[in-house]
Amino acid sequence: ESQLRRAGSTMSGDADRAGRAAGRALGEGVADGARQGVSPLGEGLSQEGERAADRAGAAIREHLMGSLKVGMAAVGVAAGAILAKGFGDALEQGQIRGRLAAQLGATPAEAKRYGEIAGALYSKAVTDDFQSAADVISAIMRAGIAPPDATNAQIESIATKVSDLSNTFELDLGQTANAVGQILKTGLAKNGTEAVDILTAGLQRMGPRADDIADTFNEYSTIFRNLGLDATTATGLLSQGLQAGARDTDVVADSLKEFLLIVQGGGDQVNDAFKKIGLSG
Repeated sequence: ESQLRRAGSTMSGDADRAGRAAGRALGEGVADGARQGVSPLGEGLSQEGERAADRAGAAIREHLMGSLKVGMAAVGVAAGAILAKGFGDALEQGQIRGRLAAQLGATPAEAKRYGEIAGALYSKAVTDDFQSAADVISAIMRAGIAPPDATNAQIESIATKVSDLSNTFELDLGQTANAVGQILKTGLAKNGTEAVDILTAGLQRMGPRADDIADTFNEYSTIFRNLGLDATTATGLLSQGLQAGARDTDVVADSLKEFLLIVQGGGDQVNDAFKKIGLSG
């Protein structure tokens, strides 16, 4: 595009110079006729005008042909570069689609479908390149976030959300996708969108100390479920723990796990502890 723009500018400039040259040639013809004492309407002026017009035409043809040669050369170079890049991109994307299909154990039809979704993510600037788009598709499908009967639009939507969450808070893509998948498998959220929204809100409120939240949900989602918590309540408890001085979300989640193990063990000490807060063990 840049080369074509420069070529167009060159052609425009040459055309302008050719016009000025033609004007000078015509002017010289008129002057020559006047110097010869020919009437402005006489034969001498007509002949000089014709010769001047011929000189002007030759000047224009010379300038424009030169410009066209330069311009077409620029077009050829640009088109060749675009064509070569297009072939290179196609080959690279074909290899990426092949790897994606192998990672997901996809049929040719499924591989084509996932490739189209990855292309949509890339074309909409959700990811920086086609490879990153394929990585997102691979991550969410392997984590079991998208339901088996999910449409292309649904897969694209959840892939966009997971990618945005990972990029915004500089989280590992695989860990992020696995955390969302674990939240869904343990029933802590209704769907992937809700799970991503909960993680996003938690990170916004807790700040950098919560950058291990994906790992925490990967490790402790079953504990949260056994405690009767959903993802929203669990995230609220993690936030309260950090506000009270806990080092990170893992420490808070681990304390909840220890509490669960003690309660499940039962005994007089557990019953006495519950009694002190007004509950029956």
